[in-house]
Amino acid sequence: SQLFLLHFVRCNILAIRADELVVVVGDNLQESQRLIGIVFSRTSANDLDETLRFLKIVTDNDYKLIRSYRENIATYKVQKEKLRAQVEKLVAVEKKIKMQEGLLAVEQESKSKIVSELDKERSASLASIKTLRRKTAGLADSEVDELLRPSIYEQKGSLPSPYISKVAQDFGLIVDDRFKIKYSHKGWQYVPSLTSSDVSSVFDGTIAKTQWIPGYGTTVVIDHGDHYYSVYGHLSRMHAKAGDTLKKGEIFAEAGEKGLYFELRHFSEAENPARWIAPSSVSTASADFN
Repeated sequence: SQLFLLHFVRCNILAIRADELVVVVGDNLQESQRLIGIVFSRTSANDLDETLRFLKIVTDNDYKLIRSYRENIATYKVQKEKLRAQVEKLVAVEKKIKMQEGLLAVEQESKSKIVSELDKERSASLASIKTLRRKTAGLADSEVDELLRPSIYEQKGSLPSPYISKVAQDFGLIVDDRFKIKYSHKGWQYVPSLTSSDVSSVFDGTIAKTQWIPGYGTTVVIDHGDHYYSVYGHLSRMHAKAGDTLKKGEIFAEAGEKGLYFELRHFSEAENPARWIAPSSVSTASADFN
């Protein structure tokens, strides 16, 4: 009777585990009935005890699998929620970038209109200056000579290129292929020259500053008067120093292995070099230059 009672208790334990499986899995009812049929088909106590031990191993393993499944589901839900939050943040950042791109494009268009109007006014003033220069020709007055000396603006569109090479990156708004965003490029990036590394001044001027700048290396700023400046970056060797006076086309440095970065500025505003450099002295290279 004690052996029978022990078997009866083990059967109850098995039934409880089977019930847990049915609740969790939901489709194991027929399998549970089959297992119970196997239990009660045994003819001896030893067979029944051996079967119960086997079924206990099986049910314990199934129970562990189900518990692991539940834990994995919980972890998945947490990770899914974190991913959803990250996606929402990225969408918000994307919207903000697009809005800034739109504002930047509008600002660029507005500046282009203002520059066009200023160009017309300056052209009229330039014509007046040329007329005055002709009338005062031959007068020995240093102040008048200084006032009426040729300006870089008079040679707009006909300046020589500072470097004999191709332009890989143009001036203006460009799209980053990797991050798919727009940003403003303030000058020209030349590819390394295959013929000469010489860098020359685009117009008469004085070297205002020589400085190492992160991302641009050794950089030179030349003052051309009337608040016009030219900027030269990625220089490897200098042939002049701050304070030296340069003539148009005079070599003052050599470009490094990255080529030459070049800007033209009026006050602090960047100018499009294409409007100043003679088209015949420059060409465009492949846009995939880095």
